[in-house]
Amino acid sequence: MKNFPSKITSFRNSILFDMMIVLDNIPMMGIGVKSLHSKSKLDYDDYIKALTYLYALRLVELNNSNFIERC
Repeated sequence: MKNFPSKITSFRNSILFDMMIVLDNIPMMGIGVKSLHSKSKLDYDDYIKALTYLYALRLVELNNSNFIERC
């Protein structure tokens, strides 16, 4: 599992970088959770953590069709 950037953890090896990867892979019309995971090519735990943080920050939302969309 990745952490936030610090003196030890670089930005590229942090969860913030993974959050950017997930955001970049969400098309305007939305995407399914499994499709986004395979498209982002992240480790499952890091993917879930990044998606959870994005949801908490209200940068993504889950619509009625269970597709992830950008806010």
